[in-house]
Amino acid sequence: MTSPLILKDIGFLKKTVEIPQSQKTAIALLTVLDTRQGDEYVFHTDLKSPYVLDQPDFGAYYANEIPFDQNYLNKGESLLFKTVKSPTIHSFFYPMKFDVPFPPMETRPADIPKELNVINMGDFLANIPKDLNEEGYYFFPN
Repeated sequence: MTSPLILKDIGFLKKTVEIPQSQKTAIALLTVLDTRQGDEYVFHTDLKSPYVLDQPDFGAYYANEIPFDQNYLNKGESLLFKTVKSPTIHSFFYPMKFDVPFPPMETRPADIPKELNVINMGDFLANIPKDLNEEGYYFFPN
């Protein structure tokens, strides 16, 4: 039996859980109910499983310390990368414009570039906002 958690205009939810070292699998499950329309949304993620080989040792946040929860950022915005394991984070940049993907029901394949230019951006200081000014794809390996 799970107990319901009622959230009202708090912005974001933060929960810390302890997973015993001997436990083989742990899954976080979040069920959200839109009380205005009665719609229910269910989200899940593997915290520990045979398919999760490694967890990142840093987190990305907006300037107001809200966790970054998107897969895109507007050009010229910055992110704050928080970590306690290393004073720096390494980055790579792919300077190309990505086309809008086809809808899921499209049957023809999308054009794929034959080559990608990758720029090794090196290390930058963690825990200080990082400006991401160029349009393209940024990669921050663990």
